[in-house]
Amino acid sequence: MASILITGGAGFIGSHIARALLDQGHDLVLVDNLDAYYPPAIKRRNLDLLRAAGDFTFAEGDAGDYRDLYELIRRHRVEVIFHQSARPGIRQSLADPQTTHRQNVVTTLHLLQAAIDQDVELFVNASSSSVYGEAASLPLEETQPPRPVSPYGVSKMAAEAYTRCYHALYGLPTVSLRYFTVYGPRMRPDLAIFIFTRALLEGRRPVVFGDGEQKRDFTYIDDVVAANLAVLERPPAGEVINIGYGSHVSVNHLLAMLGDLTGVDVAPLYRERVRGDVSDTWACVDKARRLLGWEPTTDLATGLRRFVDWYRGAQDFYAPLLAGY
Repeated sequence: MASILITGGAGFIGSHIARALLDQGHDLVLVDNLDAYYPPAIKRRNLDLLRAAGDFTFAEGDAGDYRDLYELIRRHRVEVIFHQSARPGIRQSLADPQTTHRQNVVTTLHLLQAAIDQDVELFVNASSSSVYGEAASLPLEETQPPRPVSPYGVSKMAAEAYTRCYHALYGLPTVSLRYFTVYGPRMRPDLAIFIFTRALLEGRRPVVFGDGEQKRDFTYIDDVVAANLAVLERPPAGEVINIGYGSHVSVNHLLAMLGDLTGVDVAPLYRERVRGDVSDTWACVDKARRLLGWEPTTDLATGLRRFVDWYRGAQDFYAPLLAGY
């Protein structure tokens, strides 16, 4: 079994990957700064759930602190890094592009440098469909040139470029996975499916930015975890790979599905579209099938039902934390 470090290990995607790796018997080191971007108690709860599943090392701190990171990798003889930490969000990147750049680009560079200094064997970078910007054609293929339209998208494109650079320069086996709108239990509370579900169950009208006809490729968390595990088994070094379900659904249709699941009549409030928000995302996942032997298995209807069931059970925990959020 490998010694694996996960940055953002207390977050949504990172904690799900951690649980799967614990179940496989790997030695884990999780790094997370418990950023107040959303209530840190949510991340602490994720850690508690992981502790119930197995033993791991947790280091609270900034993955961009090179010296501490270097020592952590050395001490635990880390062989694999799953880099899941980031400052997320298009709107947040518009408001504070400097922080987005520092946490998404500079941190990635520090991690890559520590990886080559300590002879790490595999570096898996979490990227985003935001690198594509407005689609020139659909579905989106990895051969299409990135044209991001937000500081967040630019930061993920830059992180990808550094990752490819370190593979080319130093032979570090690297893979970047471009996630498409990941959702599922324990997802971040600032993401649309969480926001809409919470509003419907609390008797409020969900707010939609734009006309609701923008379309997204919604990808269930279990499929994203499976893609990361597939990289661990057969890493295609130097590659960038789309990870999505391979379909696209409008926000209005998504809301209608959530209305059916919650038993609530949906009457959205439409607001001005957010600058930097693209019209459509839709992943071509042929490359993931070919290189990873990976196939998405959870359709949107199934994934939403699982999420709504989970949220109903977790609502008492989240409601007081998110009051006024």
